[in-house]
Amino acid sequence: MSIRFSIAVMAIATLAGCASDPVPTEQFKLTEQALEQAKAVGASDDQPEMEVAQAGFAEARASMASHAYKDARMKAEQAELDARLAEARVLTLKSQEQINQLNTRLNRLRKQLGGGRNEAYSSCPECVSVAGGGWPIRLCRSQGQWPGLAAGQCRLPEGQGRYRCAAQCAQGCHSRG
Repeated sequence: MSIRFSIAVMAIATLAGCASDPVPTEQFKLTEQALEQAKAVGASDDQPEMEVAQAGFAEARASMASHAYKDARMKAEQAELDARLAEARVLTLKSQEQINQLNTRLNRLRKQLGGGRNEAYSSCPECVSVAGGGWPIRLCRSQGQWPGLAAGQCRLPEGQGRYRCAAQCAQGCHSRG
């Protein structure tokens, strides 16, 4: 009976040894790369997401040192995700700044192109400025008016081949006359 018991204990020990988690070296490399990438795009160490990522990675290293590989892998994965979140936040802020700069430039161009000639359109959110023949005209998007016509002309909504001048459009942007 002792031989059978010894064999059973050895079998269980062998199975338990095979079932242990491997060392998460690949996950550690991925986490380090994510942290480096976040810093490369401009994430600072005092950014909350980066602080969480670095603290989590430190905990993962401590778990690795104590041979708690499953815990180390999970903490390293979470640290990687936090670093990627920090990177995404930085990129989002940079994109928003670029959008704000472009909107400022667009508004400046609209003012330059508009030049105050078609003030009747200022109350119509569907009207846009279009340069035509050296002076700006306004076309109404909701009424199917299109740029590319002769200077100072708007296309009527139905596209029947009839045209009217920009002054008439300014009087009734949404009227069908």
